[in-house]
Amino acid sequence: MIEESDDYEGELISLPNYKVDELSDTSLYNWIQQFDMQCSPKAAFGLFGSLYFTGVLVGSLILPRLSDKIGRRKVALFGNVLHFIACFWFLFNKEMNFSLFLMFLVGLAMAARAFVGFLFMTENMRIKDYSYATASMFTIDSLGILVSTFYFKRISKDWRGIFGIPLIF
Repeated sequence: MIEESDDYEGELISLPNYKVDELSDTSLYNWIQQFDMQCSPKAAFGLFGSLYFTGVLVGSLILPRLSDKIGRRKVALFGNVLHFIACFWFLFNKEMNFSLFLMFLVGLAMAARAFVGFLFMTENMRIKDYSYATASMFTIDSLGILVSTFYFKRISKDWRGIFGIPLIF
């Protein structure tokens, strides 16, 4: 029997008929099942986060300067539209490589939505309202963790619902 270890460099064991028990309280339907990643190398899992933050980095380097030239409203709107399109495709995509590309686009859009959008918001409000608006924004943003926890525990174990609901609003 082979024990799981980070330094194990042998052959991966394939489990072609492996299926997650979706009736169990501890299971979720997530990207591992959707992209059949049960036997994928650890690097494949890290690519999702790495490409997201690469998109944030690229967007951070390009989009704020672009917003100085063409206007913050256009760049923030571009970020919102790009985010909507990428998330919409993400819901229905079954191809892992395309999902990695979409994750990069979500990161790129985040830079436009969060960074440029925040600047656009603060430029169009009174100075005395900055701290209230910023605190409200971060409070709502942090509620995502609480809502997600409740969703997965009480409503559904399928990630697509919690990911798709915000697209409607």
